[in-house]
Amino acid sequence: MTFRVVGNDGLPLDAHLDIEGDEIIFHSRGGIRGRTGARNLDYGPGLRLLLQRVRASGCSLSGVWLDSDDVRLIDLDRRQILQGPELTSEPNEQFRIMSNRMQLFGRPPGAPYGGSRVKKVRLRIANPNDNISLEVKLALEWVPSDAPRRRRVATVDLKYVTAEHVWNAVQHLIEYPHELLPNDVSEFNAIINSNVRLPPRSIVSLAVSEALGLKVGTYDVPCDTEMLCHKILKDAGFTILQRGDSVPSEPIPISDDDRVWVEGGQALLVHLQRERAAGLSRAKKQSFVRLHGALRCENCGLDPVAIFGPEVGHACIEVHHSRTRIREMAEGHRTMLSDLQCLCANCHRIVHARLRRELS
Repeated sequence: MTFRVVGNDGLPLDAHLDIEGDEIIFHSRGGIRGRTGARNLDYGPGLRLLLQRVRASGCSLSGVWLDSDDVRLIDLDRRQILQGPELTSEPNEQFRIMSNRMQLFGRPPGAPYGGSRVKKVRLRIANPNDNISLEVKLALEWVPSDAPRRRRVATVDLKYVTAEHVWNAVQHLIEYPHELLPNDVSEFNAIINSNVRLPPRSIVSLAVSEALGLKVGTYDVPCDTEMLCHKILKDAGFTILQRGDSVPSEPIPISDDDRVWVEGGQALLVHLQRERAAGLSRAKKQSFVRLHGALRCENCGLDPVAIFGPEVGHACIEVHHSRTRIREMAEGHRTMLSDLQCLCANCHRIVHARLRRELS
């Protein structure tokens, strides 16, 4: 039966193993993070944690061997990587010795480097007869044979997440709230609007999956990355508050002409609110650059970055809801990035002026 190691934070690691009687077969690591076919990416943390739990549970090691397919025909004593007094040494020392010997075993004779430190290994466990199974003692989680593997997100993966990925993840969770991480019990929420709050790690989990081209539910985000998750969401334009805190009321910054316009109809107020929704502007601008290579006005073609430079040029472009959607701007309407236009400030005001005349 296949199991995986569960971290101290309750999240499963991408560290898989089989249990055969009193022996554990710890799977090797392979592939590159983010690529199809990558496996056991938490090999090091998982093996280290397993060794610590063997000691803490009252069990002990009675032997550790390499168990890769290419060495199974070699005598056990020649592929033993932990023996004698080493079997009772501290877990971190055991891990160090095992890693070094794995690497040396595959190194060509006379070569100064080479060999793998993440090979398949077999650990024989001396388990006291107390009727408690190894999987329970070592806090392992059973993995059904047809279950997809969830990977534990690494800090390096977070750098690929953009405001567009965050926006898409937020919209997905609003529509499919059952896909929130089941163990996301953070004290904090990302404020989506006055009625919707979402846990940061669930948003980032989906955003990372999209950023790396993987299917929904591929990644778990550990608790120790929560502050990085907050930064990603803040950079994408969202506010982070503790659970239960009230959302500060911020008036919509509108011109005098638009103020008169808003007073004439609730639908138009909703239109302006939508244009200023948390995260929307940054997501649309990043999406536009990704699709077109540069940020420019879709009406007049102005390229403000070329004129004013990258530091301030983006501020000249604003996000506008297509006027064909304005009559649908009731509460509950879901905004898609394809509904939006990138306009320079001048063109945006002209479009609003035309809408005021058309709808007054």
